[in-house]
Amino acid sequence: MNSSQAFAIFQEALECSESEQAVFVDFACAGDNDLRREVYRLLDEEGESNTTPITVARPTHKPIAEKVIRSIA
Repeated sequence: MNSSQAFAIFQEALECSESEQAVFVDFACAGDNDLRREVYRLLDEEGESNTTPITVARPTHKPIAEKVIRSIA
């Protein structure tokens, strides 16, 4: 599992609605259960923190998230 990959998927998942989030994460992790667990761990921590979402200096990949969601919808 690559922690930077987990964080990137986590950030994209934050851009999804709650109903789309699980579908996106499962698709983006492509069967990698360790990666999926790490992304859900980050999402759980984010939900418990009640603070603003974590951001990084680089742009998010929202177009990728939208493309994935459209392809499976």
